[in-house]
Amino acid sequence: SSGTLTFQENFEQQQSRLREIGEALEPHGIKIGVSLQASTGKEPEGEYKFVQSADEIITLVKTIGQDNVGLALDCWEWVVGGGTVDQLKDQDLCNKITEVRLADVVAGSDLSSVTKNDRTKLPADEVNSFSFQAAKALIEAGYSGPMSVGTSLSTFSDGSRDKIVGVLSKQLDQIIAGEDPAAILAAAAAAAEAAADGEAEDGEQASTDAEAVATAKG
Repeated sequence: SSGTLTFQENFEQQQSRLREIGEALEPHGIKIGVSLQASTGKEPEGEYKFVQSADEIITLVKTIGQDNVGLALDCWEWVVGGGTVDQLKDQDLCNKITEVRLADVVAGSDLSSVTKNDRTKLPADEVNSFSFQAAKALIEAGYSGPMSVGTSLSTFSDGSRDKIVGVLSKQLDQIIAGEDPAAILAAAAAAAEAAADGEAEDGEQASTDAEAVATAKG
């Protein structure tokens, strides 16, 4: 936000600055990723608001005109800013993405007042989550850059950091392979429940058979 510059004036100023920085860093092979902050963690101080939506940041990164200046995509902020999976399928935008951070919004959150507490404990906690859809779309579009998993700090509150890192690593491998982690867990849980029900039925049948034998002997 700005107290003196209108959106358009600020846009042109930031566009020019990022272009200059990109030009200076390009000979060294360094890329710049511009990230979207759409969440309301802190109320803007200036009178004029700046980039706060997916559409606005897409316009910014596309019009800078530097190949080494692009979008650092945080899926959580993307959803909060009204971003969609279809936008990520755009080849021009895909080519501009410098890194991807997988994170999801808690189901039912009010996007107009969402905070960091509305970030799911782990990405892809729900079947066909935004993170899973986004990663799949980007990989199909040819994205091959860095991809990491973003979590809430509460993820590590139980002290089992090594275990959580192992879970995250496995989850990321599944997502990259086009496999939905939540769907895999749901299928495993359903199979375990079915097996337990089957064992219970077998136990009941065995008990009934034993009672029948005892009655016959009696």
